[in-house]
Amino acid sequence: MTEINSNSDQNASNAAQSGQSCGSNLSETERTSRNWSMFCHLAALIGLCINIVSLTFFLPLGFVGPLIVWLVKRNEYPSVDEQGRESTNFQITMAGLQFIFCLIPILGWFLLLPALLLFNIGLSIFASVKASHGEQYRYPFSLRLLN
Repeated sequence: MTEINSNSDQNASNAAQSGQSCGSNLSETERTSRNWSMFCHLAALIGLCINIVSLTFFLPLGFVGPLIVWLVKRNEYPSVDEQGRESTNFQITMAGLQFIFCLIPILGWFLLLPALLLFNIGLSIFASVKASHGEQYRYPFSLRLLN
């Protein structure tokens, strides 16, 4: 175990000495593009937090944040155009399911809705991490409404 830790410490120190730490060789434009792509996915969490805090699950707001980021930044960065569209499509799909689950008493309120919210939060965080690394993420189970 100590040998593995010493090898990883040695690799980390070699990377630090050579200036190859995470993201240090990226241009400012690429870094900004990745940040905005990541924010497309994280913006959905703001709407979801508003839903959870205000207990307004019947009025899904998760798609509003990604939609705003996408509309404002899509012409500046191609990756933001793709990731914003992807995030908005997924959040619109989740909003439709959220609204339907709110109409189903007991089962929808106490089982389906919490499971859907956890699924949404988990995938939004996962997608934001992928976007921060410069990877294009496609959500599963998403209607492709915006092209």
